[in-house]
Amino acid sequence: MAGSRGITAERQTGPRTRSSSRRRKIKAELEARGRNSQEVWELQQELLVGGASKALMEAARQLLQAEHYQAVVEERSLDGLCGYPPCKKPTQAVPDQKRWSVNYSAREVISAEEVRKYCSQECRLQSCRFCTSLQPDPVYIRPDSAVVRSQEAITASKAPQQKAAEQEERPHAVAELPKEPKVDKAAEDRPLPKVRPRAVVRFSRNQQVYTVHYHEYDGGGALPDVAPIKDEPRASQSRGGRLLGSLVRERPGAEEGSDKKAAARADTPASPQEDAPASADSEDEAEALGYS
Repeated sequence: MAGSRGITAERQTGPRTRSSSRRRKIKAELEARGRNSQEVWELQQELLVGGASKALMEAARQLLQAEHYQAVVEERSLDGLCGYPPCKKPTQAVPDQKRWSVNYSAREVISAEEVRKYCSQECRLQSCRFCTSLQPDPVYIRPDSAVVRSQEAITASKAPQQKAAEQEERPHAVAELPKEPKVDKAAEDRPLPKVRPRAVVRFSRNQQVYTVHYHEYDGGGALPDVAPIKDEPRASQSRGGRLLGSLVRERPGAEEGSDKKAAARADTPASPQEDAPASADSEDEAEALGYS
């Protein structure tokens, strides 16, 4: 009895363990299938934009399957864009009543629906070659390097778009005006020293002295390291100074000359010679000078 009970227990536990292991296997397979689906979807979204880069096409070659690429071609053609991702041109116009297109050079008959997906025969051939180069293996068994490369290509393709969006959202930057130099208020309030705008030099032959007369300061500027001087007499004691001073003759002004003559006439008594005619004085001067 004991042996029969053990056999029945093994029979009861055997199918249960098999079913549980099968469930775990199915669950792991489903999780693996959905593991790279997000990367595939993001890669398809980037291929829908015109002008796909070489890096993006290479990432699609390593990660996508043929049905994934055909979905991209269909979506692009519905938007009026050439089905080949690197191309930016619109699709070519084919009449609706036309069902077939004959290529006489290649000797082939092409469906009109296939022709409407591309802008030219060249793009159609390039797209067909790319589709045949894709691997048939499921996405979830692709190596991790293919996933990493697709992520890098997606990031590189999104960078210019994000930059352009930031520039559009950013308000127009106002041109920065040059900063004004800082001005020392204490220096502005500080009074400026007065200067000597001009000077008058007077020389006396009798005393052999010359004096410098400075006018009142006007305060328009400053002379560096020059102390103010007023009426500074300077005597010339050297022989050269005396000789130089003897050559200088002071010419009095009209008013000063008339005043001096009037004072001299008032101080000196009148002589009989002054009453003489001018012709006699001129003759005496000529005789004295030896011109007679």
